Amino acid sequence: MKHDPVYDEPELWILKNVGSFSFEFMGGGKAVVCGVDSENFSSVLGERACVGMVGGVVYVRGKISTYPKDIQCLELDEEDIKFIDGGLDEFLNRIERPELRGELTNWSAWKKLRPLTYEEKISQA
Repeated sequence: MKHDPVYDEPELWILKNVGSFSFEFMGGGKAVVCGVDSENFSSVLGERACVGMVGGVVYVRGKISTYPKDIQCLELDEEDIKFIDGGLDEFLNRIERPELRGELTNWSAWKKLRPLTYEEKISQA
């Protein structure tokens, strides 16, 4: 995904898991991977997730096996929770699964992946 500032930031909502190379070269937008029925996977993001990611955010619920060293894995903050919670009802209603709301609002099960900024990369060198 990329974000053209002329348009609203794109969003991608996924109920279960994704395959390998997910969010490769992502340059903007927000992805929400809910991880429903994905407990048996070693990673809900598959292998080599977020390689080359330079922008955007990936919200993930479930196990993450690995991610590149230039990606940060963070706990959700208040703004992150507000974003997910604000879009969750519309997503679940569109896919006709509103009964999953309780399961998906256990915020401690979620993580946020984002690329390091240029300044953060320089300070690590």
